[in-house]
Amino acid sequence: MADTAMRNGVYLSDIDIYKVHSDLRAKFQEFIDLLKEKNDLKSIANISASKAQITTSIGNLLKKEDIGKDLLQFAESYANVGQTQQAIQIYQGMLSDFECESVKNSSGLFPEMTQVDTRTKAEIEIFKKAKEQYELLSGLKVPEVKRVHRDDDEQPGKLVNEVHNKEKEMTKERKSNESGFLGKLKKVFKK
Repeated sequence: MADTAMRNGVYLSDIDIYKVHSDLRAKFQEFIDLLKEKNDLKSIANISASKAQITTSIGNLLKKEDIGKDLLQFAESYANVGQTQQAIQIYQGMLSDFECESVKNSSGLFPEMTQVDTRTKAEIEIFKKAKEQYELLSGLKVPEVKRVHRDDDEQPGKLVNEVHNKEKEMTKERKSNESGFLGKLKKVFKK
């Protein structure tokens, strides 16, 4: 169900027929903790994979760091049972998903440029763990990017606020333009 929903760009939590609640994740985690006591690595990997599928299929109900923790557990459990390539792929996806937006949107042409990091501390920790494990398993080095966190320095914080304010202004302006002649014209052609 989770795979089908995600391929169609929908969260399972949005489908009335298959209501999946986030408490299911807690039950899976209890089961994983019991399996850890028995050191049943293969079962832990299987349940971690199922939990990660549920987590990503209801991602709209969760914090990003909760998703990241489940993905870290998933990748680690796969590495523990010798599924190294799959673990590397999970970590690689996390490096992309948990990278700061300014780095993602950067062309990379100016590596000396410092990027403004707007991630939470928890997201940064998840990124660091994924990076460390990716490098360990793959033998590849992820290039270091110069970053400054918006909470650590006043200037980046001001810059982020200015950009957000400018985005709000542009959105308001676009909406007001849509109510004018062009907006009416678009409505005519949409019908």
